[in-house]
Amino acid sequence: RVRATVFRVELDSPAELLQTDRTRSIAFFSVGANVGDHGVWAVRAAMNQGDLDSWIVAGDYSSRGGGSHQYRSGMSYSLQRYQGGNTAALAAVADTARNVGSVFAYDEWSVTKDLTVGYGATYTHYDYLIEPSLLSPRVGASYRVGDHWRVRGLASRQLSAPGAQELRVPLTW
Repeated sequence: RVRATVFRVELDSPAELLQTDRTRSIAFFSVGANVGDHGVWAVRAAMNQGDLDSWIVAGDYSSRGGGSHQYRSGMSYSLQRYQGGNTAALAAVADTARNVGSVFAYDEWSVTKDLTVGYGATYTHYDYLIEPSLLSPRVGASYRVGDHWRVRGLASRQLSAPGAQELRVPLTW
């Protein structure tokens, strides 16, 4: 079974539908499918055109829950480019363009019926930073101490760059 969301374009007038120049609108596309009983994959893309054009493409794969081993991995790439004469937009993107690429992988193992351990990391490259590469690792464990109680611990380091919220893809898009 394949899930798909057909892209949507918003136009200011019906005549823009037949124009070949930029529509200065927003479009979104999403497609995904089950991979048998193993997991689910999805690919999403979005685009916005205006004085500050941007687009994002992301994909991920998640294994199905219920087993002793679960994992999730994915990637994203985004671009923001200044195209107009707006000085406020130019101040936001001084180099006229910014690119961000990111990959992530998270893994969780049920060691015993009571103990679960997990680990993973996100690596992100920002082309507009002096030190462009950021690594955000995490490790965690949970232990069942009774029928209705579980103790969880998590250690993580979350790094982000200035302006990253405009270019990063949320994990639950």
